[in-house]
Amino acid sequence: MRRARVGMGAVGAIVVAAVLPSCGGDGPSAPVRTLTSADVMGMPAGNATGATFSGIYVVTAASLDGCSCRSGSCATIHAVTGTLTMVVQADGMLTINADCVGGVDADGSFWCGGQSSVADGVTLGISKGTFLVSSGKPTGLEVTQEETLVATIDGVPTDCDFRGHATARLAATQ
Repeated sequence: MRRARVGMGAVGAIVVAAVLPSCGGDGPSAPVRTLTSADVMGMPAGNATGATFSGIYVVTAASLDGCSCRSGSCATIHAVTGTLTMVVQADGMLTINADCVGGVDADGSFWCGGQSSVADGVTLGISKGTFLVSSGKPTGLEVTQEETLVATIDGVPTDCDFRGHATARLAATQ
């Protein structure tokens, strides 16, 4: 069995990891959508200024809120904690783990999308969330991620859509 890291760090690795192959039915029943390249690319910048939110964040809590597979199994997709996430802010532009690109507003709300190669396939993802701030300084973030994974893992075709939520704390500033 091979572990493939997916989830916004493949286009972010904030929320989810897939362990493939396996057997089992679809996971949590909340409806999820299938993402396309058009959904995840070309996200606009926001209105923030500076680099306030730049830093390395560590995921402290994560959950898988919904999953649906056209092939493969949701039993192979799990929320993970302890992963590091690098956030780079340049005014209203935001990049998470180099492959999730989008924007951030002055109020700390953010969004990004991206596409990356993973495990003989591709993952497409969107992250939307809010930076947590105390006394004008970032302390963490909360994010909801949607992903579509299309790959062949150890000879098993996998085509799944999933959504998860994570909380992370700021571990280091840049």
